[in-house]
Amino acid sequence: MSNMSPQAPSFNRVIWGKLEEKVRSWANLYSQVFIVTGGVLDGQKLGTIGANKVTIPKYYYKTVLRADGNSFTCIALVLPNEAGSMGWSNYVISVDSLEKLTLIDFYAGLPDNIEKVI
Repeated sequence: MSNMSPQAPSFNRVIWGKLEEKVRSWANLYSQVFIVTGGVLDGQKLGTIGANKVTIPKYYYKTVLRADGNSFTCIALVLPNEAGSMGWSNYVISVDSLEKLTLIDFYAGLPDNIEKVI
């Protein structure tokens, strides 16, 4: 279970579930889609769960990169781990902002000129 992270049930079942559904539709529609998902581990948390005190992240991120030949399209999102009344599209941020928040260089393997565009 090393690839699991605790989410609030109202978050997982509603807004995150709708986002996952959308990403699956993109994966079926386009030939090359690269997805990175995780909890934001910046010290902000909703608490812990279980005997091992697994951290419950306060936020989750997702970035989706679509490659179509030499053309690239990317979206990045950060959503609070809570029930939300807004749709997932209200949580879109730039990849640069997500990289600053997570300290992860998501597309380091791409040439710099492409990375700057996405």
